[in-house]
Amino acid sequence: MIQRTQSDIMRRESKTFRLAHCLLPAWGNGEIDSASERGSIAIAFTGQTNAVVREFDGVARPRSVPPMTIGLGGDVPIVWLETASSSDVLEITGAAELRQEMARDMRVESHANLDDVHGWQDPIIQAIATRLRAALRRWKPMSDLEAETLVRAAYAQTLRRHFGGRDGVPGTLDARRRQRVVELVLEIRDRPPSWRSRRGGRTQPLSLRAQFRKYLWHAAASLRDGESAGARLSRPSVDPGNCAAGSRRRGVLEPTSFSSTVPTAVRRCAIGHKQEARTRISQSSTDSLSGDSFA
Repeated sequence: MIQRTQSDIMRRESKTFRLAHCLLPAWGNGEIDSASERGSIAIAFTGQTNAVVREFDGVARPRSVPPMTIGLGGDVPIVWLETASSSDVLEITGAAELRQEMARDMRVESHANLDDVHGWQDPIIQAIATRLRAALRRWKPMSDLEAETLVRAAYAQTLRRHFGGRDGVPGTLDARRRQRVVELVLEIRDRPPSWRSRRGGRTQPLSLRAQFRKYLWHAAASLRDGESAGARLSRPSVDPGNCAAGSRRRGVLEPTSFSSTVPTAVRRCAIGHKQEARTRISQSSTDSLSGDSFA
């Protein structure tokens, strides 16, 4: 959307998505050149009556937009020529690679760019749009990872509802998550076997499963600390051995899903740190008591 009159547009962009929240006045006679993005999902928080748009065939037609309705942008952008009232619109645009990946995973590859479908409502997409608008206006901050997750959810719901998209097989990973698992495993494999754990008084190399769980724990912690998991692991002050103490099984890594692996790894690490803290407190209490008895 190109600004020509007084308007307020907040944008956010990453490698996988583009977001724009537009507060626009009423316009006509070409005062504002407003066109939908290809394959976009737009949510109108305010309505329009008898607006004029130029559709894919180049013909200008009137179009009414009820408030809180959704409109999709297809292969050919929809150009808004005239509006009778101010607009409050959020536009979600996934990158071409993201849209193609989503459509392929949901088995509707021919609909990666969506189509001109407008005037419908969906509570899931409305909730997503409200959250993204709050992030763009800085009412409630949001990370790029969370924003991408919501963008993917919006496209999944759209493909499911209007284009016959089907979710993947339960209990399996889609192509994107499989690729991320492979990348994590390859990164761990290339590391020297310097992580050790003590069992029975002997120091042993950690298994691939334990290394993977430790990497996930540090990856989760890095989201909070603002550093990469690799940098966190390379810090001398970090002792990842405590984080893998809860894993007793040995063998080949067999990931099922991130939703089950990540919480389990984080929970076990938290339990290990909590037990270690209790042990230190107990030892300090014992030392203080013994010191008082000798005084």
